[in-house]
Amino acid sequence: MNRRLIVRPEAEADILKAALWYEGEAGLGLELSAEIRAAIDRAVENPLAYLRLRERPHVRRVLVHRFSLSRLLHRARRRNYSLCRSAYLAS
Repeated sequence: MNRRLIVRPEAEADILKAALWYEGEAGLGLELSAEIRAAIDRAVENPLAYLRLRERPHVRRVLVHRFSLSRLLHRARRRNYSLCRSAYLAS
């Protein structure tokens, strides 16, 4: 089943903030963006494979490779996939 990807504004803002931080600290902003895209692709391909954090609303967590403190929270529905939030921990 093909799902439509919806990136909520707050998730987009979180991703931009994280990419800017990683770029400024270690020059890794583009690498983070690529890893986030790969995590989104994995989640869209198999949304039920990831740890469920909440039943209602149905929210799951996808870890971002190479950036162990980064994660994406998503909701998979029958016709679409919604990227709700992105979180990263930075000192």
